[in-house]
Amino acid sequence: MENLVVVPYEPALQPAFKALNVAWIEHDFGLEASDLEQLDDPETTLLAGGGQVFFLLDNGQPVGTCGLALEAAGTYHMVKMAISAEKQGRGYSRVLAEAALLWAWQQGGRLVTLETNARQQAAIGLYKRLGFVNTPPHASSYRRADVFMALDLAQWATAHGSDG
Repeated sequence: MENLVVVPYEPALQPAFKALNVAWIEHDFGLEASDLEQLDDPETTLLAGGGQVFFLLDNGQPVGTCGLALEAAGTYHMVKMAISAEKQGRGYSRVLAEAALLWAWQQGGRLVTLETNARQQAAIGLYKRLGFVNTPPHASSYRRADVFMALDLAQWATAHGSDG
């Protein structure tokens, strides 16, 4: 993993943001209008509202991505976590998720939420290892969302030795 680096969004990486996510969403579920809004225009849908998109580069090539949308003061929503199929199972998702969580904590975040699907067992396992806990179901802009989770960033930061 010595050639891995996590970088924030830059416009030149938008095609990778879309391609990495389209690959898994189309394979497992099918794209929805809410997906395309974020994938086609992350600058407006995520960054302009106070969020961020991160990329995991392996030898300079984007192999993963993860976004954070600012939902409300102190609350971020993790979106569009994707690792290229050929790089899965190597711990890359954890590297990317931890970078995103650290950023949220450094921005003054207190809570990170996410939505996923029960078929995404590897992702759910990662989220639980990071400290996410299940929360009650609620309305979602995604038909596929049937698992809802949240992470207390103060607890996460304490467990990871981050003082913000």
